Amino acid sequence: MITTGSSGIFRNFRNHRSSGKRNRDLDVSRRYGIAAGLALLGVRVAGGLLTPIADCDETYNYWEPLHYLLYGTGMQTWEYSPVYILRSYAYLLPHAAIGKALALVLQLLQGPLPPDKRLIFYGIRVLLSLISAACEATFVDGIARRLGARPGFLTFLFLLTSAGLFQASPALLPSSAACNMVMVTTANWLTRRYWWATFFAVAAVFALGWPFIALLFLPLALHVLYDCIFSSTSRPGNSPQYQRGTIRVLTYGIGALLLVLPPVLLVDAYFYRRLAFPALNILLYNIGGGPEGADDTLYGVEPWSFYLKNLLLNLNVALPLALFLPVLLLSLPWPAWSIRVKLEAFVFVSPAFLWLSVMTFRPHKEERFLFPIYPLLALCAALSLHGLVAAFEAFASAGGEENGGGKRKGSSSSSSSSSSSSSSSSSSSSSSSSSRSKKTAGQTKTERSSSSAEQPSSSLFTSLLLRLAQRLAGLLAKALIPFTLLLHLLLSVSRVVSMTQNFAAPLHLFRDFSRTQRTSFLLQQQASPSTLPSPHHSQPIRLCLGAEWYRFPSSFFLPHADIQLTFVQAGFGGQLPQPFRPRNGTWAAPLQSFNEYNREETSRYVPIHSCHYLIELFPPYPEEPQHQDQQQQPDEEEYKSEDEHTAYHIKSVVTRLRELGESKPEAWKVLSRYPLLDKDLSPSPWRSFWVPFASGPRLHYGALTLLEREEHNGAGPGPTWVE
Repeated sequence: MITTGSSGIFRNFRNHRSSGKRNRDLDVSRRYGIAAGLALLGVRVAGGLLTPIADCDETYNYWEPLHYLLYGTGMQTWEYSPVYILRSYAYLLPHAAIGKALALVLQLLQGPLPPDKRLIFYGIRVLLSLISAACEATFVDGIARRLGARPGFLTFLFLLTSAGLFQASPALLPSSAACNMVMVTTANWLTRRYWWATFFAVAAVFALGWPFIALLFLPLALHVLYDCIFSSTSRPGNSPQYQRGTIRVLTYGIGALLLVLPPVLLVDAYFYRRLAFPALNILLYNIGGGPEGADDTLYGVEPWSFYLKNLLLNLNVALPLALFLPVLLLSLPWPAWSIRVKLEAFVFVSPAFLWLSVMTFRPHKEERFLFPIYPLLALCAALSLHGLVAAFEAFASAGGEENGGGKRKGSSSSSSSSSSSSSSSSSSSSSSSSSRSKKTAGQTKTERSSSSAEQPSSSLFTSLLLRLAQRLAGLLAKALIPFTLLLHLLLSVSRVVSMTQNFAAPLHLFRDFSRTQRTSFLLQQQASPSTLPSPHHSQPIRLCLGAEWYRFPSSFFLPHADIQLTFVQAGFGGQLPQPFRPRNGTWAAPLQSFNEYNREETSRYVPIHSCHYLIELFPPYPEEPQHQDQQQQPDEEEYKSEDEHTAYHIKSVVTRLRELGESKPEAWKVLSRYPLLDKDLSPSPWRSFWVPFASGPRLHYGALTLLEREEHNGAGPGPTWVE
């Protein structure tokens, strides 16, 4: 599917003069298409493996419930409480099926060993990225078929090199799935397959549990209604035609709704054990339909410029091109496009502008809300670039046509003058006519010579400027596309490298923890009698999270069920999640109370001395001053052991451990740590883009650290998480 769609982009670039040359060019186009498809696959797979999780909602609202569906353990948020029911299990169920299939494959490959759940985590992310690649290919193919090869090709390159899609494609979020649905829906819309466009639009609204996406499909509904009514050859004002068109559109919508909505309701009714409609509940909550004071503004308010700044970071040069498309459609000449085609092109991209207009004035804003319009903005940028190049090409070619037309005009005038002279000579038999002719000819000759002598020099200067401008336009027409795409590529790569280098510490740290605990677990399992099940500790292993609780990637990094994720009080004043009940957790009452006002529940916390492991972010370590006496003992520091070096660094975190309530900070030792960018101390744009040899000195990193307590005082007070 990807190869076919990509090869279709290149199919119309060249005019073929002979059948032999046509076949050779088609072979070259197919090779380019295959190369483009492989490049897209490679970029998306890399995104699935490297992109850090940027939003804690992805972890706690999707990865954790998915882990519960697969393994019976996971953290529950208030949105999944059977009291509130704001999230749908219909979106998670296909991913759970994928996780089960991957677990079976790993079981076949690893034999009796328990599967490494991290492989399932990354396997799902890679598969989500591949689905995104397939949707992108479908989207680009639809653009190439309807709007032309060059807009399709440019859209493909903007998508391929987009830092925003690199982050969005592997995310387990309804907004990422909505991005894929928008691409598939728009592709079917472009190719006039209205039934499929309607079906995918309805599925996006109801099956993802994110009904806000319906706003993006409003132009589709209006355009399909218009096209169904006026596509008939009969007179547009005919009343039966309106009825037939309306009935056709209603048939599309009702048919898609009957196919999508009942399975969604059945899935949620099964997991919540009662008839529930989470899409309606979350819509009412976000528009203020809940109790007073309970709405989305409890989770942060951002200024109107928040989305523009994020789009500029993730789309860079594509953003101004996209935003100026309406102006370019009205102002630039489009020789190959009629007014109707220009209007249709704007209709196809109008959902992006509608979405931005509404979301910009919503007080609560999040970067993931932009995911669904990334492909449409890429199409806008491609159309703008295509229009600019077409305008430059038309202006550059107009000079040659004008010069050629001037020569043809001059030759025709000379022939007419010669014919007039011959007619005057043939009529010289009459004396009066001859004298008039000579007088008129003399006057004309005198006027011509005087006008040519008095021609202003500014005309020649204007002509030279016009030729220079036309030549410059020709150069811009050739250089604009490669320069824009190269700049977009460089800025996107810089953005991606910055994200993966500066914010990958949680994935690395929990990877180390998972490996250590998995190895210990397997060793205990081998040492235990074969008649016993997998070994369990007398007490659960408490992994405590402090102020960086939101950086937890998911329970897929906890290798066995004996590890209990808990929290220590570290300054966060909102509501934290809690574990699902081991049995009937989707419909039974939660272990502890939830609230819809994001109020802090202190019962979630455990004392720090009861933790076996702690993950916390510590500020950057100060540089040690270099003294002259240190030069006399150069081997002293070199021969220090790694444990002594670690013990030295623990002294710098004593203050933070005491702030967390630890009376014996010396009981802790550092197991591993990774640098994590400190955004408050690192200025922009150096923290947003990676610049070789320039970003490093300007950036400041804290240390995301995994610590182990060597002295255990038992579980102590706090939640026990038992039924």
